[in-house]
Amino acid sequence: LHRKFDLKRPSGKNAASIGYNLGLDGLVLQRVAQERRGVATDSVSASQLAAKLRAIGSLGAHGATQLATLRAGLASPSVDERVAAAWALTQLKGGAQPAVAALTKSLGDVDHVVRGLSALALRDAGGVTDAAIDALAERLTDPDDGVRMASAWAIAAQGSRAMRVFQALMAAGRAQ
Repeated sequence: LHRKFDLKRPSGKNAASIGYNLGLDGLVLQRVAQERRGVATDSVSASQLAAKLRAIGSLGAHGATQLATLRAGLASPSVDERVAAAWALTQLKGGAQPAVAALTKSLGDVDHVVRGLSALALRDAGGVTDAAIDALAERLTDPDDGVRMASAWAIAAQGSRAMRVFQALMAAGRAQ
């Protein structure tokens, strides 16, 4: 199978095309963009900034030099750009620490993917502010299971500081 098909990401392709190895990645991505995100029919041009944001994330910790761009991406009117920025911040791990305030704000995003990725980025950013812990606790009642789980993980990563939202954790556990 590995000889017949190249399972690695082809060079020169859109960063969002990872995992599409049948030569249909452009068609698939365009269709997904139209159906899920309501993007214009030219999804390639609509996602150029999103691709740039994902590329910053692919740099890992070195992407921390582009935090201003990622914070701006979190505030974009485009859902695709907000998702890309939140994902990129998950890749920075502790380098995302200066973006804690922006990530905390994005926990209230209308898109569940942005909320979940923001919680994961806060989990990996290291010690976060009390306001971030409180916002994560509010997400324990999110309508999306993934957001609730990511928020619980992010709270747990705070160690003893998570005790400030112990009652919210217990209530969320009882609700399940």
